[in-house]
Parts: sequence; C-alpha cells; structure tokens
Amino acid sequence: MQAISNSRLALTLGNIGHLGDGTFGRALKCLNIVENKHYAVKVIRAVKRYNESAKTEADILTDIGQKGGCDNGIVHLKEYFNYADKDGDHMCLVFETLGKSLYDFIKINKYKGYSLTQIQSITRQCFQALDFLHSIGLTHTDLKPENILLKNDAFEKVRNKGAWPMQVIKKKDIYGPSRYDDEHHTAIINTRQYRAPEVILGCQQWNTQSDIWSMACIVAELYTGEMFYSTHENIEHLALMEKVCGVFPKHMAENSQQPYKDCFRLSSSEEFIKKEGMRLNWPRVAKKRENIRNFDEMLTLDDLFHHQQASHDHMLLKDFLAYMFILDPSKRPTASQCLRHPFLTTLFVDETAEDDAKQMSIERSAEGSKSTEKTLASTLSASRGPQTDSYLPPQAQYTSDLTQ
Repeated sequence: MQAISNSRLALTLGNIGHLGDGTFGRALKCLNIVENKHYAVKVIRAVKRYNESAKTEADILTDIGQKGGCDNGIVHLKEYFNYADKDGDHMCLVFETLGKSLYDFIKINKYKGYSLTQIQSITRQCFQALDFLHSIGLTHTDLKPENILLKNDAFEKVRNKGAWPMQVIKKKDIYGPSRYDDEHHTAIINTRQYRAPEVILGCQQWNTQSDIWSMACIVAELYTGEMFYSTHENIEHLALMEKVCGVFPKHMAENSQQPYKDCFRLSSSEEFIKKEGMRLNWPRVAKKRENIRNFDEMLTLDDLFHHQQASHDHMLLKDFLAYMFILDPSKRPTASQCLRHPFLTTLFVDETAEDDAKQMSIERSAEGSKSTEKTLASTLSASRGPQTDSYLPPQAQYTSDLTQ
C-alpha cells in the first residue's frame, strides 16, 4: 500500500480501493495503517477553482462539526490536507466511510417505490438533519438521493418489497455550493429536477426554503421510485410545477428574470381582480412539441393517489407532499414544521397489503391517463403532481397541537 501524501495523516493512509470519480476529482477507499480503520478520501483535481471549492466545503464541514453536526446526521470530516504531484496541488478531504446512497437503493429496488414506513423513516431523519443545518443559517443547495448516504452498505430483503437498508439514514453529504445566509448567493443551485421555482425564475434570492422543495421532490421519488419532475428544460419545468401546484403568485411572475417574465399572463378575469396569480402562456411558450407531450403526460398528486384503495395513511403522504410543494417560498413550511406534520408523527402498521394496493393505484392511474394521452412511463423517466384548492399556509398547519 502506498501513502497518497507526505503529510502526517496521509502517511498513515494506504490507498486500497477506488470508490468513484466525479467532476471535481476522485474518491479513494483508504486504510489508516496505524488505527486499522477505513476512511474515504476525496482527492480534488489539480484545478484552482475546484480546490477553492473544496476548501470552502472543508471550512463549512469543520464549522458544522464544531456545532454538533456529526450528531445531527451530517457527514463527519476527519481532516483535510494538500498533496502535490506532477499534475499540481490537490486538496484531499478525509471522511468517515459511508454506505450506499438513497439513489443506489432505489436502483437496487428496481425503481419501485418504498412503503410508507420506510419513506417516513428516511424523511424524518433527513428533516432532522435539515433542521439543524437551517438553524445555523446554512442552505444545503444540492439535495438529491445521490447526496443522502447510508451509514453502511448493509441491506436486507423485505418480503416482496426489494432491498431495504438495515442501518438508518445517518449522514448527508455537503458539497461546495452550500451557503450561509450572509454569504453571496449564486444564481443557480440544485440539480435541475430538484430545483425550486424561485431559483429557476430568479425572482428573489433563494434561501433555506429551496431545500424544502428539493426534499418534496425526493419524498415523491421514494414513493414512486422515479423522479417526479422529469424534465431537462426550464419553461417545461415551470409548466409542470404549475400543473401540480396551481398558478404562480403574481409577485413571483412579475419579478422573474427574462426570458421567463414574458412567459406569464393573467390567469383569469377573477384572478386579475383578486390579484392572486399569473399563469404561464402554455402551450404557446413551449419550445418543442416534446415539451407539450411531457406536460400532457405529467401525473399530478391527485393522479397518483386517486384510487379508492389508497388508504388514509397514503392520503397523509399526499397531504405532506402538497404541504411542501408550495410555489411561494415564503409560504412553504420550514424543516421544523415538516417534522410536525402527521405523516412524520403517525405510527404506521405493517403495510404489505396496503403497499400492493398503492402500486396498483399508481399502475391504474397510468392506465387511466393513457386514455387521456398521459402515460406513467414517460412521466416517471429521466436520464438518470397536486391540483387542489385545500392548500393552507404552513403557519396554519401542524404548528401548535402536534409534538415534534
């Protein structure tokens, strides 16, 4: 085994495996030959801006660790150091070893959704970690299943439901884009399919509430097994959001950056009088016929949950998703409020039969949608929905009579 650097810590680390490659560098599995303990070492490419981003990540993780983040579901940074070779200087970050990501387990489960009990457990732990991050003024900015990791790789077969991790979700990976409230905010954050509407529109400075939208997308993905907003184009993405969540608030539409500002129109004479919202001029603003087809095929939350066999417990999940999928970030719930929602506080029973009914409900929704030119397959596919008048602002829900 060869040490990857001549620093004090690195001299004890032997490279024993390759964990993966990314845009910023390579991840290695290393053995501390003194402690006989494994670590994951992220070796950043010898590119100045990448190393600067890695230093920012290290500073953030160090601050998080000092404030108790390691006890709140945040990945633990053991140490970091610089390493020089013929290519230049590399920043190296040493982490505790973790297991597979949520996305890995979704793949292992063959892109089938998980049971309510499993979704509840994952979601609760994620929101506990988010609540901690937000309490110290930090927005994650890149929440997605790939960035939510298990404590280890152990998993088991749960009846006919596929693979399920034996260890609970323990850590979140924090990457360079994470920002504190008082720092400069870049215009674009998040992986597209998990990006909040205010980020796309550029209508205001994003904040911690953008993470709530991303979590809603993740929870929906855990339920269906596939991305909820499957799109690669911004205006189509906005149209899908409008189909699920209703018209955009007037102030968001009017303060949008171009080219989006010109894509809106007053939704109706009644809404014009009430000044309640503006609607995308859809499908006129669609760039391709494919965008219109994708819109027509998009399943809303009502489509996913409408089947009569869907239980009260599944309706709690539908309500939870509607609670988070709020276009106006100022009316979106906080992580703390999400933790008090009944979906995360209700004790669910064994769901084997109910889970089968849920899968049947989704399949029948797709079959019904085909008759109206909708298909589940195209909705729930990507390279890698609720229309209801019952939304209440988060301040009016789940804030006082439920314990966390």
